[in-house]
Formats: sequence, C-alpha cells, structure tokens
Amino acid sequence: MKNFDSRVYSISDFIEWNDSGLLELSPDFQRRDVWSEKAKSYLIDTVIRGKPIPKIIITQRLDGSRNVRVVVDGQQRLRAIIDFYLGYFKINKAHNAEYASMYYDDLPDDIQREIKKI
Repeated sequence: MKNFDSRVYSISDFIEWNDSGLLELSPDFQRRDVWSEKAKSYLIDTVIRGKPIPKIIITQRLDGSRNVRVVVDGQQRLRAIIDFYLGYFKINKAHNAEYASMYYDDLPDDIQREIKKI
C-alpha cells in the first residue's frame, strides 16, 4: 500500500513545474478548462487577500527520468492561477477595486512576490 504525505508547495513551484513541462493539468480523467474569467478573478482576489483555498491534490509519475506532477484535484484553481500569472486575464473590479483591471505584471512587486510565496 502506498503511503501518502502532505507537502506544502508554493504557487511559484506550480509555475516552475508548468514552465518546465513537469505539470500535467489535463490527465485523461480531468474535464476541460471550464471556469469563466469572473470565477478565475474571484480566486485570484482570494489569493491576494491571503484567504485559504482548498487543497490541491497531485500525484507523480515518471516520464523517463523526469518526475511529472499530475493534478488529481484542483485543475481549475491551478489553471486560474497560472493563467493570471501568464497574463491571460485581469482582476475584475467587482472582486477587488484596488487592483481592478490589473494583470499579474501590473501588480506592485511586493504583491507579486506574496502571490508566488503562497
């Protein structure tokens, strides 16, 4: 029987894995990307405010000598975070008036660093 462990990863870990091809967001058992920009913006506001978000569950598989992280639960949340980081959408004014209409790169540097540390 496989033992499970709980590790804490930061948003920067997931971004790094995604950038290097070591994160599989869409394994066969996952549905496609379905969250609207509004839903994604709401999650980003939650992250900026430092509020808790549900755990993300991943497993690992070897791809040759590379350890690939496969998302079991949390695909929509991770997509929202990664898409925001990549500049695919901006924060909705209804969710956060202070950072309304800002993309990740538009945020103050200290906020960007805090997001990546979470």
